[in-house]
Amino acid sequence: MTFAGLGSPNNVGHAVDLKVVLVAANYAWDAKVMVTEAIEPFPMILLGHQGFFENFDVTFQTRLRHFHIERK
Repeated sequence: MTFAGLGSPNNVGHAVDLKVVLVAANYAWDAKVMVTEAIEPFPMILLGHQGFFENFDVTFQTRLRHFHIERK
C-alpha cells in the first residue's frame, strides 16, 4: 500500500498488525506498522505520528544513534 511521508504522498510499504512492547516501560499496545525499504537519502527508522506520538514523548540523540521513548 502507499503512505505519505518524507515529502512524498506515494511511498510504498506493507502494513502489518502487531503488538508493540516497550519492556522497560512495562507497556504494550496493538498497532498497525508500515514496513518499507529505506528511502534514499533517508536510511533510518521512522516512527509514525498516528497512534504513536500522541502517546509517547521521543527524544533523539542522532550523533549517538540513540533515541529515548517515554509514555505520556
